[in-house]
Amino acid sequence: MASETEPYDTTGTLTVNTFTYSGYTFTDWNTDANGSGTSYADGATYAFAASLTLYAQWSAVFLGTYSQNWSGYVLPSSTILTQAAAEWVVPHLNCVDTPNAQAGIWVGIGGATWPKGGTSGSLFQTGTANNCVNGVQEESAWFELFPYMSTYSLIFSDFPITAGDTILGKVGINTEGRWVAVLEDVTTGIQGVYEVGVGWDVSTIATNSLIVPLQQYGSGWSYSGGYSAEWIVEPGTSFANYGSESFTNLGTSIPSWSLTASDAQEIVQNGVILSVPSDVSGDSFTVNYTGP
Repeated sequence: MASETEPYDTTGTLTVNTFTYSGYTFTDWNTDANGSGTSYADGATYAFAASLTLYAQWSAVFLGTYSQNWSGYVLPSSTILTQAAAEWVVPHLNCVDTPNAQAGIWVGIGGATWPKGGTSGSLFQTGTANNCVNGVQEESAWFELFPYMSTYSLIFSDFPITAGDTILGKVGINTEGRWVAVLEDVTTGIQGVYEVGVGWDVSTIATNSLIVPLQQYGSGWSYSGGYSAEWIVEPGTSFANYGSESFTNLGTSIPSWSLTASDAQEIVQNGVILSVPSDVSGDSFTVNYTGP
């Protein structure tokens, strides 16, 4: 679509836009092509003191779904998924803007369809809890099998993580055919492992030497998968300003996987958009905090 030029020292009515741009909606006119200048409303009349060129501005149409508490991507599947994984970096939270708030970052299987999908009807997940507590950032590593653990996720003890650490989260079936959640701090070389129905422990990645011996938890529980995989940033009772968070290396976990724009989820609370995922690029995407 061509830009619009208004002559010097005249009153003019801006041409009403009749063009379309697939995947985008027209917003207004602007004195800068990148939208950083002065905005002018479509079809409005203005007195122009100087000749200027106005550029059409477009915003992407969100094709995904809206959620109260999930922002990221949810991959649906017609068959039970057996592996989901991703890497992310523990964010530096803005605990000045959000002094008492949370932003959990996780990967999981079965969450989007747990009431009706999969034979277990459960969400199996692992991730990091990134919290602002009285203005100070605190971190922890955790796993959860929902709805069995319906109140709280379980923290991997003696597993220190800090902002800036690279994390690898994996949920799936191991080589022995057992469902496990594995969370690795690639920066420090520590990992937590939970095997469904058995228990959890913490060890070093390189030597597998135990830091926390096996802690039995949920003995007798079972899990048999779900029809979705998730890569999510999630608030607690309040949403911490996490800035932006990238999930990378998604494609290494699910063969022939593909995420589309309709798989994206934004968080909207009380009419305010709080968190927005980017388009997928290769096997990565970024989620951005946009809240107040």
